[in-house]
Amino acid sequence: GKQGAGYEDKGTLNLFPAVPVEQVVDTTGAGDCFIAGFLHGMIQWGDIARAIKIGNLTASYSIQKKGAAISFPKKSEIDWEKSE
Repeated sequence: GKQGAGYEDKGTLNLFPAVPVEQVVDTTGAGDCFIAGFLHGMIQWGDIARAIKIGNLTASYSIQKKGAAISFPKKSEIDWEKSE
């Protein structure tokens, strides 16, 4: 969501802020886009922190366009350095 995402590990809460965008157009599908990015990160690197950052990043692209599936970014459109 607009506050980012996080996870708890052994009593420690790890929070990752949302990626700032110039303008939010439509949040429809942002959660689905986050999950897709998160799963991609887990499959590629197996690192939950990086996967959450990737989920936040992919969702940030989604909310800048109108619609759900049409707003999902292509892999080639994503600035992956922002997830490191």
